[in-house]
Amino acid sequence: MHQQKPMYEEGFVERVRPTALASLILGLLLALTAYTASAATSVTLVWDPSSSSDVAGYNLYYGAASRSYTNKVTAGNATNVTVAGLATGVTYYFAATAYDSFGIESDYSNVTNYTTGAGGGNTPPTITVIPDQTIFQDTSTGPISFTVGDAQTPAGSLAVAASSSDLSLIPQTGI
Repeated sequence: MHQQKPMYEEGFVERVRPTALASLILGLLLALTAYTASAATSVTLVWDPSSSSDVAGYNLYYGAASRSYTNKVTAGNATNVTVAGLATGVTYYFAATAYDSFGIESDYSNVTNYTTGAGGGNTPPTITVIPDQTIFQDTSTGPISFTVGDAQTPAGSLAVAASSSDLSLIPQTGI
């Protein structure tokens, strides 16, 4: 019986998976940018290029569980990827592969993880718009309604303070 040769050279996977790629990403999180408008975050991962001439490009895989990736970003021959639209407060796991011109991929690199929102700072509290008030001299007003919120602190634990910008017109007492 005649054995058919594989379409790729034997040992290819070892050549596609060079040492530089095997240590890919581990500890190389270089940038984290928070997009407060959408309450999402992005992370940029950078790695050393492969020394192998057979590498045509890289894929970055990520998801909420290590080695169980639900997302893929094709980096082409770039050695960095920015992953945007990540939910806050979620731990993401990242690993990369190298691939050749036939699309054959190496094994995953070492895994690194990042928890979005960690160390990203405190977002400011919010308050609903309070409409302009007309109050006549020597009269009082009833309660003014508004709502406060904060991503890190329960609303019941927030303190709201008010002050007068013109004490001769509006004394501090009664505010």
